[in-house]
Amino acid sequence: MNSIHSEIEKQQEISKQRVEDSDTSPNQWKKNVVDDPDAPQFYSERAIYGFSIAFSVLFGSILLAINLKQTGKKAQAWSVVAFGITYTAIQMFVLSSIERNTTGLGFVASMGGALILNHYFWKTYIGKDIKYRTKPIWIPLIVGIVITASILFVYIYADTHTNPADEYCYTGLEKFKQNDFEGAVLDYDKAFELDPASTEAIYMRALSKGNLGNAEGAIDDYTTLLKMVPNDADAYCNRGDERSKLKDYEGALMDYETAIKLDPKKSNYHINLGVLYMNTKKLGAADTAFTRAIEIDPTNGGAFYDRGLVKVELGQNDLACADFKKALALGLKDAEGEIKEYCK
Repeated sequence: MNSIHSEIEKQQEISKQRVEDSDTSPNQWKKNVVDDPDAPQFYSERAIYGFSIAFSVLFGSILLAINLKQTGKKAQAWSVVAFGITYTAIQMFVLSSIERNTTGLGFVASMGGALILNHYFWKTYIGKDIKYRTKPIWIPLIVGIVITASILFVYIYADTHTNPADEYCYTGLEKFKQNDFEGAVLDYDKAFELDPASTEAIYMRALSKGNLGNAEGAIDDYTTLLKMVPNDADAYCNRGDERSKLKDYEGALMDYETAIKLDPKKSNYHINLGVLYMNTKKLGAADTAFTRAIEIDPTNGGAFYDRGLVKVELGQNDLACADFKKALALGLKDAEGEIKEYCK
């Protein structure tokens, strides 16, 4: 019986020693802490572990970097901070991509980062058995609380002060991308009703109406937008497009000229103006407009193609052929048919 009892006590002692030798046990954290005034003063392993979980691995890495800087290891300190930044960024990215509640996963991830700081970086750069005095944690604790409270305040403020029209603008944009222009108009109607000052809602509703063939509705929206933003060159150009669809060439000409005056470096404005001149049989003016578009953007195959069409109307087939070939070289496949017909 005595031998059995002794064996049990021996096993208990071994188990106790294993716990004490564990890198994350309280005894392990305390074993290198001394009161020797000559010993360096560090933020403790326990503090780094706790701050990494409570505030972030980046925060814990900064505390460890401060310890390293005190020992003159500045390069190692920066590598620890770089690890903290990288780890925290990856952690935030992964957790944000998961739709369900990630509180538990975040805790586990932070614990993993804390263990890496203490298991690897502390033992590699400071040493496993170095004796040190503990540095008070009140300053980093206050800083951590202030930063966390500030982030929470900004998050809560932003959440409670979100413009309700923004959600409809977002869903409207998604529907627009999917060519659901009717659905987009309905969403932008709601957005504009909630926020009559939303230039995004009125602009996108005008684009949606234009894609539905509702030129008059689009013109009305662009006119409303231009009262809100008088110098919006895109709005003038787009309204000119809609007026051209209704054969209001005079109104379209005024809009294109205004757009070009506001932003003369937009090649598509000159292209649209050139198309208007083509439709009204002003071929010389059309040729000039397309040439200007090419000067602004020599990579615009559409401008070469349209100028080639004008050259054909002017009886300049050789020049037209050159433009069609350039358009094809720039990726405009529509030019193949014209090349076969006019490049003989």
